[in-house]
Amino acid sequence: MRTLSSISVMVAILALFLITTQNVNAERVLTEVQMESIKSSCKTVQTEMNTLHSQDALMRVNVGQQYENVLTSLMSPLNSRLAINQVDTVSLVTTSVDYTATLKEFRKDYSVYESSMRSVMDMKCEQDPVAFYTGIEMARKNRIALHQRVVELNAALVQYKNDYGAAKLSWEKNRG
Repeated sequence: MRTLSSISVMVAILALFLITTQNVNAERVLTEVQMESIKSSCKTVQTEMNTLHSQDALMRVNVGQQYENVLTSLMSPLNSRLAINQVDTVSLVTTSVDYTATLKEFRKDYSVYESSMRSVMDMKCEQDPVAFYTGIEMARKNRIALHQRVVELNAALVQYKNDYGAAKLSWEKNRG
């Protein structure tokens, strides 16, 4: 009898978990107080988001150019030069390929993020506070994904530096 009640409790918890995870993608249910709060402050929030969007765009251009320059002005020429001099560049090339793929994903993620921000900034937030709130959540999620790409790009740069150090040591050892 005791195991039956334990099983019932576990089934109830599992059912609650499944229902909760299914509602993650559904529209959020907000109370009237929350919706009124969103309606009363959404124009201010949109103004702040517009400022953030402008700052992000400028940062994206500057950071994006720096990431591009590292690839085109450092990684590619160095890999070519080392290969011409018959230095083992497998790890450097592998890291460069990973970096290039991550940079491509960074561009894509920024586009998705920018689109979600634009969508929220253009909403008639007083008319649909739930969609506005959901849009902000999506923009936040997209910004977090974009940040993760930046972390990955920076990690690839550190890896490239380490690979370069190993290739340099190997070259010096074989030279000498």
